[in-house]
Amino acid sequence: MATQFELTSRQVSLVLAELLAEQEIYSRNARVNISADELDNIVGELELVGEEDGGVIPQPGISLVSKGPYTYMDDVDTKVEFVTNTGFTYLNTMPYPRIGLADSYARLNAEEHSKWSLHAQQNPARLSEAQDINTNLIYLRFFNPVEYQDNINHALPFTGTADSSTITGDMFAGHWVYKAGTTLTAGISDTDMTIPVADASLFSANQYVVIYDAPAGSFANAEQVKISAVDTNSNTLTVEPDPVLDVRGDQWSVNGRGFKSTAVAHASGSIIAQHVTVNVNDSTGTNWMYNLSTRCPLDASNKSAADTLVSWAQVYYNKLLSGTEIDITVHGFHFDVDKFWVPLNFYSDIDNDLAVDDGIDDSTGDHFWRDGVDLFYSKLRTAMPNFMIIGGGSHARGLDTINGVQMEGFPVSNESFTTTPEYEDINATLGNYSAHVRNHKAGPSLTMALSKAPTLYYPGMEPEFRRDPEQPAPTSNAPFRFSFGMALLDDGFYGQPNSGDYIDTGVWWDEYSVIVDPTSEKYSRPAALNSLDESEARANLGWLGQPINDRIRVYSSAAFDPINNLINNGGFETSLTGWSAVNTTLSRVADSPTAGGGWSLYSPGQTSFNRDFYDTRIVGPTVNLTAGTEYTIAFSIKSDYFRRILFDFGGYTQEVDIPARWSKRVINVIPEVTDDYALTFRVGNEDSAIWLDEVYVFEGSASIFQRDFDNGRVVVNATNQQQTIELGGNFRKIKGVQDPTHNDGLLVDSVTLDAYDAILLIRE
Repeated sequence: MATQFELTSRQVSLVLAELLAEQEIYSRNARVNISADELDNIVGELELVGEEDGGVIPQPGISLVSKGPYTYMDDVDTKVEFVTNTGFTYLNTMPYPRIGLADSYARLNAEEHSKWSLHAQQNPARLSEAQDINTNLIYLRFFNPVEYQDNINHALPFTGTADSSTITGDMFAGHWVYKAGTTLTAGISDTDMTIPVADASLFSANQYVVIYDAPAGSFANAEQVKISAVDTNSNTLTVEPDPVLDVRGDQWSVNGRGFKSTAVAHASGSIIAQHVTVNVNDSTGTNWMYNLSTRCPLDASNKSAADTLVSWAQVYYNKLLSGTEIDITVHGFHFDVDKFWVPLNFYSDIDNDLAVDDGIDDSTGDHFWRDGVDLFYSKLRTAMPNFMIIGGGSHARGLDTINGVQMEGFPVSNESFTTTPEYEDINATLGNYSAHVRNHKAGPSLTMALSKAPTLYYPGMEPEFRRDPEQPAPTSNAPFRFSFGMALLDDGFYGQPNSGDYIDTGVWWDEYSVIVDPTSEKYSRPAALNSLDESEARANLGWLGQPINDRIRVYSSAAFDPINNLINNGGFETSLTGWSAVNTTLSRVADSPTAGGGWSLYSPGQTSFNRDFYDTRIVGPTVNLTAGTEYTIAFSIKSDYFRRILFDFGGYTQEVDIPARWSKRVINVIPEVTDDYALTFRVGNEDSAIWLDEVYVFEGSASIFQRDFDNGRVVVNATNQQQTIELGGNFRKIKGVQDPTHNDGLLVDSVTLDAYDAILLIRE
């Protein structure tokens, strides 16, 4: 039975053109009329390759990059089937590149806003008109479900402390996250400004605390108070009065001790705990954290903080904080800072028992913070089934309920706004990006790679108040090209914020919108920008068209032949020789990703639960690695649920997201020191089963990528050296304006790319 394919119109036209040209029926650019029978005969000559060969359609005379011979190097998994769908099906066929403006401010006019594919921003005021211009413009309301950021348009407001939380700003004190607290050593009246406590070292000046009646976790008679001074010698806290603007609006008066709450008397033994701030460097102390865990206390209305946030989103998804409704189509939510684990430096007491727990129960292994965020997403999906939900963390979960994530800072391994980006875990980052693109079960898939790297052309990306005067000025546009090229290696969106110096202009690159009609006098040039008429930019935004294949690694077949594997027994076909474990057990099971089955290594989970990744590990053979030499590691792995592990080898520790099905990963390391290194999979922190198979270690690089689209190709050099890549045919460079040396408009059959750089080419 013939393999069935769904071809784009351009693919069909190119295939037929070449076949007909071979039969001397017409030249490539001529027109011809053929009958249905003749068409059937022509199509019958096509040898189509099935999905087992990657689903690539060989098109006679059309240059397509070919896969290497080894399947263990093909680290692009198939996509899961959607179990729910929000209905925005046109996203499934939206052409590439897909460009978003994220974490943005509505400072552009409607015409300027209309040229992007997607907006994720806080204030939708000007986007309504932009959607009138571009009816396919996706709008995701930017909300923060974890972090209180003063009373602004993208976070649940806080106006006062109450027994029940409401969407208008009343907040039950138990719906916040606190650090591990202590008790009062003596009673206080409602006017006392000095608070005697059992341990003053738990508190910091200029931060806020909650005081409430015992027992811990009751939050009875709770009040919020700001600390002005801490005396660890006397174990006392001095609190400051709550200043309020008086009725004349021109001077401050004092409103007693309580901050957005009423001061009351508290007996000795009452509870006091300091608020956790999401930004640990927050100088105001008001960047409080909502408690989304499964152990969040319920308010007087029997609701959790997550319940209140869901109710608020249902009402305010298309409104400003004032209640003003915006006439705009909201396609869904982009949630920011929705961490699936609580950072250790928060010292959080999530279950309010006066002990640090960071959202994990060490006695049971229960991740009640992680599971709570998952439950919040599930509740929101039930309440708003036709809205897309995009998580804000690179390692977010919610695989059954959310459509994808935003990978902020993609793909650097150091600070987002750095002018000296580092890419030491670039292959792990690419694999994590693909894990989200291909494993979320809520359709359509929408994962965004968000780059914030300053460049030569756009040096002022970082807001001025955060800029480091010691940071060198950017010298290249490669950080943009590399991040953009990496994003195009899978089916996500790419975005940059209009932050820093570009709030009023936005960041827009030549590569976003290119004219590829060969009959146009503007062929190969970027679409012209016009703040009063962006029609040309809109018309050519998806200029690459649809992808013809998945990304393909370019590597030496000889170097990556199995005979050159530097470790023994990476297939576990006869034994576990060379492998050991700490705090788990290992066995062989007949569950393998290899064709025809086989054996794999199996770890059933932690012997004794430990929240530390490092204390539970699967350890493989030791390999002597040479400093400065690149090595490539390939393996197949799965868990019984989507989770994060740490891969440790060559002096580097890299975060790896693995799904609940077999997934192939390829990772590279360049050790700084010549030494013996053991392959180590650190699988603590969560208690899941792990399967491992097809483990290879090679000397050499497999970090050059190509991917074909209807109208072009993306080529990415993710190595630390300049590389020349043969294209196997002729391609046209973009005739650029912003970086005319790189995008010089020439016809080429090979490209030379500096380390960590990329190029987009037009198919001739």
